[in-house]
Amino acid sequence: MAEDELQCERVTVYFDKNRSDRNSLMRLFSFIGFSVLAPNHSMAPEDTSEDMLYMAYSISG
Repeated sequence: MAEDELQCERVTVYFDKNRSDRNSLMRLFSFIGFSVLAPNHSMAPEDTSEDMLYMAYSISG
């Protein structure tokens, strides 16, 4: 699996809140297990932007 090869514990995705397909992307990533993060959440990148939407998935080994 990818988590074994990449040695990662979580995956974070982000995209512009103003995208026309934002709702579709949120549904898609939610369906596969991602959760929406607040910009100041510990799993969000340090250089967050209020214009971006962050979602994260924790990989359990």
